[in-house]
Amino acid sequence: MKIKKPTIYDLSIAIMNIRKRKLPNPKKIGNAGSFFMNPIVEMIDFINIRSKYPNITGYSIIDNNKKTNKVKLSASSLIESIGWKGKKKGNVGIYEKLPIVLVNYGKARGIDIYSFSEEITKKIKNKLGILLSREVNIIQ
Repeated sequence: MKIKKPTIYDLSIAIMNIRKRKLPNPKKIGNAGSFFMNPIVEMIDFINIRSKYPNITGYSIIDNNKKTNKVKLSASSLIESIGWKGKKKGNVGIYEKLPIVLVNYGKARGIDIYSFSEEITKKIKNKLGILLSREVNIIQ
């Protein structure tokens, strides 16, 4: 059903439904939701990366109704490109349905999750030359 003039409530319901489909149920498996931001790169860098890793996805950035020379990369596709989708290390892992979500399989501590995220960012930096930033707030 298409809504011609969606209200804030309609949008809220739609967003909640999308999240329910994509994110793990926190009552079943601990997670912090989307852990990594989608990085922005120059178009030429995107073209070079795609020549080596054609499954990496990106979207042109529009500013003031004009296409820019920048591309927002899918952090999930970057994680998949290094072969880490669904990877598990101890009690921490990458959610198999959405690679930007880190999950706690029950006994991971904050430092375990942080260290695992650090491994991911280093692998992506070393393999692809892209800095992947965390979307979550790290509290010490």
